[in-house]
Amino acid sequence: MSSSSTSRRSGVHSSRGRPTGSTTVASEGGSSMQDGMDEDTPHTNGIDHVDAIGDIDEALHEFDQRSFPLSHSAADAGIKASIDTNWPPYDSMLKDIINTLSEVAEQRADAISERKGDESDAKLARYDELCRQFIALQEETEVRKASLQDLRDRLTRREEVKDAPELYQKQVDQAMAELNGKTQRQRYGQSKLYERHRSKVWTALHDDDDPMPPLADIIPAQADEVEEETDDIAMYGASKQQYKCPLTLRIMVNPMKSKLCSHAYEREAITDYLGNTTKECPAGCHTKMKKNNLYEDPDFTRECKNFSRRQERRLQRDRTQTQAVCLD
Repeated sequence: MSSSSTSRRSGVHSSRGRPTGSTTVASEGGSSMQDGMDEDTPHTNGIDHVDAIGDIDEALHEFDQRSFPLSHSAADAGIKASIDTNWPPYDSMLKDIINTLSEVAEQRADAISERKGDESDAKLARYDELCRQFIALQEETEVRKASLQDLRDRLTRREEVKDAPELYQKQVDQAMAELNGKTQRQRYGQSKLYERHRSKVWTALHDDDDPMPPLADIIPAQADEVEEETDDIAMYGASKQQYKCPLTLRIMVNPMKSKLCSHAYEREAITDYLGNTTKECPAGCHTKMKKNNLYEDPDFTRECKNFSRRQERRLQRDRTQTQAVCLD
């Protein structure tokens, strides 16, 4: 491996190798993503913007062919293998970070709900900002992987590729310009990860009968954004997470989810209901399902436990308040 490759792996990029279409991972005041993070903020296992994107760039510059085109003969010689798209699991790492961040935000919201504090808490706002930044990082990683996959595909089809690094960067720049040109609502209103983050926080702050509004209502409109534009965008939200089994009508302890419709049920209840036959989903969506369509979701199981704990605490608080009124 060349010295330049080694420097890139360690996070030192040359001006040529540094992405020009990168997502800006910094807060509005110009501070870095680490600013304002405290002991509540999840550790990122050393992953930063340079590390996550640097290894992807390195694969291309590992065989810098600016002086001549890459042809099918180069592919036969093994250069195609150098454009390896089997990257370290940055995708799953970033998802884990986002999920951990959401759990921390949920705990913060839980504490605010307990003491009836201000929902516009500065830490909650910071966690929300970090969540969006990590989602943007994940999007950029996918853009770069897709560009490299395109180069591999061209070589596999025995096409001649002139100036591979320039083609790669051009594709990345175009895709990132399109992403960064979207409004906040367009970019995050369709993100399942962001919807899940906001849903966890909302559930911790509000009562069971208070569904989360659409993300279009939660994400503030930008100054030049037209309100009506969200009519044509599939926004998440306007939903209430169900933690009670549709069969037992009790909060689930050992939930199982359906791969077909994403509804959840208490394990014993749904397995007894289905037996060895195919039946409609008991949640009322009419999806035909069998036992082998069920799976465990550890994150959802944890959410059910947290919800049960919050409900018990709220019930105890209501009892205390009722007793105080009676004593008066």
